[in-house]
Amino acid sequence: MIRNFIFLIFFSVTYLDASDISSLVSNNPIQILSLIVFVFLLILILRLKNELKKESNKNIEYQKMLLQKNKQIELGKQVANISHQWRDSLSIINSINIELQTKLEYKIPINEEDIKIFTKDIESKVSFMSDTMNMFLEFYKDKSDYEEIYIKDTIESIIKILDIDDEKISIVINDNFSLRLVSKKSYWMNIWFCFITNSLNAAQKEGVEFVKIEIFINKNEIIYNDNCKGITKETQEKIKNDEHDGLGLKIIKDILLKHEWCMFCSNKDDGISFKLSDLELRENG
Repeated sequence: MIRNFIFLIFFSVTYLDASDISSLVSNNPIQILSLIVFVFLLILILRLKNELKKESNKNIEYQKMLLQKNKQIELGKQVANISHQWRDSLSIINSINIELQTKLEYKIPINEEDIKIFTKDIESKVSFMSDTMNMFLEFYKDKSDYEEIYIKDTIESIIKILDIDDEKISIVINDNFSLRLVSKKSYWMNIWFCFITNSLNAAQKEGVEFVKIEIFINKNEIIYNDNCKGITKETQEKIKNDEHDGLGLKIIKDILLKHEWCMFCSNKDDGISFKLSDLELRENG
């Protein structure tokens, strides 16, 4: 629109002869000067707008690149976790196979009860492997439809994918309210993935030997606490103003905004506390 207006002004001026321009300048010098300044400012605004658009596009592409890189790193870690979880199941299935082959080779009788036990064990391990893969796919599935989900279920699903070591980390879910939301399960699994991995990284950095995570699920609020020493006030301000470097919390904020939720963080005695709450209820309250 600005571009068209400038074009119209110059198009009109080109049809004025020298006497017309001289008359305009002599009779209305202030108006002419104001018009020139106005046009100059319009041109300047247009150029600034184009530059800002270019920079904005560059920033969007950069963020996409960072998110893609982060996703690739996560993918590598999760493939390793899947392999680790499948290892025991594959080992048991292989043992059953070897035992059957040995009995067949040496013509050792295989009774019906043995076959039932073998097939039951195989079925159990294959089912476990299938469930693990389904959870893994759910975590990375972005095009799934919105549906009613249980928040507790999304936490438990990501804990299984992460293959939590019970000797080094404790995660307690206080389900004070069976909170259900219309969303994508993968969204909330991403939230818990970011929180838990951030806690584990902080624990490693601060030398915390045993990580304690406690999650409180209330009616319109979820609280995530850990014991990983907390963060500085400067970092808290950066998180509040979206100036922090890490992608994890930015991903969490983006997902929460899609659901009209918000996030606040504060230090507690031995760690950090994140409070996720319904934005509309918080504003009205």
